[in-house]
Amino acid sequence: TKEIQKGTVICQSGQPADSIHMIIKGTVRAIYQGGEYLLEKGDVIGLFDIYRENYIFTYTALDDVAIASFPCKVRMFVERNACICPLAPIDLKAEIEKDGYDETNH
Repeated sequence: TKEIQKGTVICQSGQPADSIHMIIKGTVRAIYQGGEYLLEKGDVIGLFDIYRENYIFTYTALDDVAIASFPCKVRMFVERNACICPLAPIDLKAEIEKDGYDETNH
């Protein structure tokens, strides 16, 4: 696990999505052009960015956070492990696009 101090940017929008990170403790804010989400213990940083080459969210530690990181090409990981990633990526993508995210601006 990796300890991250409050206020630290964990992943920046536009950065290559080369890892996913499970939150072991703490709270993380995920901000994108259309809004924000709060992620907590058990949530995974990078799942919102699943079908992109780059992170579309900026993830910031709201308090001291511990994460377990799993280096991978996120999209490749999900395609190869669809049975263990019971996400609804198409629905998530639609939700993000509905909120006005425009990848060309990033």
